[in-house]
Parts: sequence; structure tokens; C-alpha cells
Amino acid sequence: MMRSLTSLIAIVCLGVLVLVFFHSPVRGEDVVVLSGRVQGDAPEGKFPVAFHFFDKGNRALVHRVAGELVVHSDSYEIALRPGPLSSGGEFYVMATSPEVELDWYQGQPAEAWGLVRLQPTSPGIPQTGHVNVSGTLIAGAIKTNAFQMATGASAGRVLTSDASGNGMWQELPPPSGAAGGIC
Repeated sequence: MMRSLTSLIAIVCLGVLVLVFFHSPVRGEDVVVLSGRVQGDAPEGKFPVAFHFFDKGNRALVHRVAGELVVHSDSYEIALRPGPLSSGGEFYVMATSPEVELDWYQGQPAEAWGLVRLQPTSPGIPQTGHVNVSGTLIAGAIKTNAFQMATGASAGRVLTSDASGNGMWQELPPPSGAAGGIC
């Protein structure tokens, strides 16, 4: 079920998107409506998704907006506020979701335009996104493709990892050999 939803979101976020704007009389505002057919099995329901729009020409982030992706039968739809996109244009689109792990986006690879590829907790499902760490990680762990680091840094400790890529902070071992005064 999770894999099907990730495939669905990947379909929503294919390569380049040419925006079409609609005026929604129900909502009383202009919206961008993304819709299409679901390929394969996907769970029905509403799922929170954040979209990141990048200018096709200079790859700059133009707009971020969150909405609910609605999956029903064999189709999906999401209505988003256009913000600064209202002038139209072509954009690369990425999506993220706190409830699902997104499958790889089709189109240009992330490395080709300077994005960082992230690895979620499920091996084999790469993601594309930005790493923005500000402040101090107080609890929890940072995990990437092959390395996970827990908190615990302090003076006199050294970062090590085991064969599985689990990083840990350990006390600095005492010097040995010539450095430790033993000849």
C-alpha cells in the first residue's frame, strides 16, 4: 500500500509541470489543480503533501505550498494556492509528505541541478530534497543513505561507526605506542 501511494505521488511530480490556473467559485480564490489517473493500486483517501516549485530555467526555488492529495478510484487531485506562480511558466516540481515515503521522481536526476538526494528509512527508495539543519539536534538521530548518527557529541569524544553505518560518540581511547609514552 505504501509503495502504491509513493508511485502515485511520483506521478504527480513528473519532471516539468506547465501550470494551468483555475478560478474556484467554491473556494473563491485562484488555485492550481493537479489531477490525473492512478497507475496501479493506490490507497484511497486524503494525504498531506508539500510541493516545491523550481524555475525551469535557473532552478531557483520559486514557491512552496502544502495541500491534501485526494485519491479516489483510479484518479488523484490536489488544489494548491498559486502564490507567486500566478504569472504562469514552466517549473520542476518536487513533493514531500510526512505520512508517506516518496518514490524517486522521474525526469532529470537531482544531481543535475544541484539538489541533495536523501535516503528515507526504507532502503531502496531514494528521495530528492534539501537538507536544512539550523540549531542543535537535541533528541533523535540524523540518518542518511548509509550512516545514522545519534546525538551525544561532547568534548573528548570521537565519532565512530560500525559496519552497518550506525554512528556513535565514544570516549577518546587513551594514547598508545610512542604517542602514549610506551616504547
